[in-house]
Amino acid sequence: MSDTPEALESVMHEVGSKASSLSGAAALLGKATPAEREELLALMAQHAEFLAQFLAKFKKDGKLP
Repeated sequence: MSDTPEALESVMHEVGSKASSLSGAAALLGKATPAEREELLALMAQHAEFLAQFLAKFKKDGKLP
């Protein structure tokens, strides 16, 4: 991917999508059963890890992935 407006839009979409998923999962935690909480927390950890790696690569490379 290059530093084009389309590439930037793609990155914004990816980060926004994962952040939205994290927010949605967090909102469900209070009413979830213990089994559902476990699944939600696993999903949240997966999305958070992806975002951390994605953004670290972006910072290291200094360009869009």
